[in-house]
Amino acid sequence: MKEIERAYLAKVTNKAGYDKASTSEEHEQYVIMAPVGKVRVRKTTKNGESVYTMTVKTKDGTSGNIETSMQIEPNFFAAFATAAGHGEKKTRYTFPSQKVTLSYACKTTELPGIIFEVDRYVRTDGHTGQFVKIDVELQSVVKYIKDNGMEIDKVGVKVDFTNLPLGITAYWNLESTRHRDQTDAFFKHFAITYGEAKLQHYLNNAV
Repeated sequence: MKEIERAYLAKVTNKAGYDKASTSEEHEQYVIMAPVGKVRVRKTTKNGESVYTMTVKTKDGTSGNIETSMQIEPNFFAAFATAAGHGEKKTRYTFPSQKVTLSYACKTTELPGIIFEVDRYVRTDGHTGQFVKIDVELQSVVKYIKDNGMEIDKVGVKVDFTNLPLGITAYWNLESTRHRDQTDAFFKHFAITYGEAKLQHYLNNAV
């Protein structure tokens, strides 16, 4: 599957807005980087049921990624997570967009069908913080651009976070070199080891 997305770090001021998500699920994942891509294992838990997957991400030579995924066994997940060293835990909230604006040739068009995936990271001590990662998948936007004969490098896509019920007051693209230090500090703060995750799971479920 080809994936085209933009990713942001954003500051949330209205935590009650999480309750308005269309869906939510828990993620625990670990990544090993490769010379031309990366391999990730993820435990996804929803309604008390967990599914384990492995995904290989490679570049397609443009602005997108090619994702290939398969289901794996829990023992494979555990072995990979141990080898990876560090990973992350988060709750993913999904919000369908209310308004996406595309600007081209001095005209503005509203597009439907964009999904915001909001990742609220959590440390093993339960700390979450105010900042979240927001992924905006743009496959449908790129398809619209191409189907309507527009030159994709001349199209401006404005991501409007005011439609999210989270009170976003600040944000930046993860590729921003200006905010590289803040981005690196964020992910370092929420990095966990598989051993830490197992211990916290045991403590949370201890009678």
